[in-house]
Amino acid sequence: MLLKAGYKFDPFVSHEKIIENNKADYYKALNIAQETWKTDHEDITPWLFFFLKVVRKQAETAVKLIEMDEVEAWLSDRQKAVRKCVLKNDGVSRKEIIDETGSPAPTVNQALQKLLDMKKIIRK
Repeated sequence: MLLKAGYKFDPFVSHEKIIENNKADYYKALNIAQETWKTDHEDITPWLFFFLKVVRKQAETAVKLIEMDEVEAWLSDRQKAVRKCVLKNDGVSRKEIIDETGSPAPTVNQALQKLLDMKKIIRK
C-alpha cells in the first residue's frame, strides 16, 4: 500500500527489517491492540504508534544513507555482486552478469533496475 501511494523508502530501507529488529515491541503493541479487537471500543492506537515509529525510523535511515551516499549500504549481498560485476566490466551483458555472479536472471534484473533507479549505473 505504501509503494502504491508513492512511498519510496521501502525498496531501500526495509521496514520489515526494522520490525524484525524491534520484534518484542511489535508483538507487545499488537497484543495490546488485539485486546479490544471485535469489541465496541476497538483501539489499534498502540499498533499504529509502533508502525509510525517504524516509518519514521525508515525515513531517518534513508536520509542518513542519502547524505552519506554509501551505495553499498543500500544493497543486498547479491545486488553488491551484480554492482561489482558491472563496475569491473565496462559494457557487460545480463548473461555475463548471470554467469559471473551465479545469480538467477530475475535477481540480476532486479539488481540492475535498482542500480538504474539509484542512478549508480547507466544503460548503454
